[in-house]
Amino acid sequence: MLTETHPAEQAFPCLLLELFPVAANHFHAPSIGRMEEMASLVLPIVYPAASGGFRCTSQAGEVHEEKTMSSFRYIQDPGHGWLEVPVSLLRELGIAEQITPYSYLNGNQAYLEEDKDMATFIRAMQTAGKPVEIVAVYQEATPIRGFPSYSAAAVSGLRGARDGQATFHIKEAALPAPEILECCCCGQPTLGRQWWNRDTGYGLCARCGDEIIAREGAEEAQKMAGERGVHWDVREEAKSA
Repeated sequence: MLTETHPAEQAFPCLLLELFPVAANHFHAPSIGRMEEMASLVLPIVYPAASGGFRCTSQAGEVHEEKTMSSFRYIQDPGHGWLEVPVSLLRELGIAEQITPYSYLNGNQAYLEEDKDMATFIRAMQTAGKPVEIVAVYQEATPIRGFPSYSAAAVSGLRGARDGQATFHIKEAALPAPEILECCCCGQPTLGRQWWNRDTGYGLCARCGDEIIAREGAEEAQKMAGERGVHWDVREEAKSA
């Protein structure tokens, strides 16, 4: 075990403590088992070292060599969360084909959904001996749901890479164009994936949905939205509001 700690170590929020509150907000029953599973993924714990790198401690307390920390944004909105990861890194780790369509793709960035793909990535980083820092970012609304779904077939590698580092590009033709729909409240065009529960045919855009929540309250707005999306009676009510 460590007998002495650097002052920076005491002030640095370790990944385990940073990730636990996030996991608690999104995992459902049985939550304890899922939280323990996520806790096992973020070890070893990492601390800043004087050289600018990081030194790692395992569960047994052994101190390992300093490694450079890789930082990734964990973007959350009121419904879900995604880890922003370069596509090239997924290929380097050999997990690009393991990522599910529940994640999203935008250019050379993949947005890994938090329930499965994020765990797959963290395990792969652990196996590769790469410490991970997750920076939680909360937004009331994100454009992520409007991005194309992740597809391994849409990501291809370019040969001739040097020093073992592969270079990759996205086949733009393989990415489906987002469907543009009309908001039943304001009549403005909106991306289909911005609608409540991705319903089709009618619905509210993100702005009008937020206005109803502000006016009626989140609980009442959820009742109005229903399980499958905004109902027709809410559509008429929204038009006359």
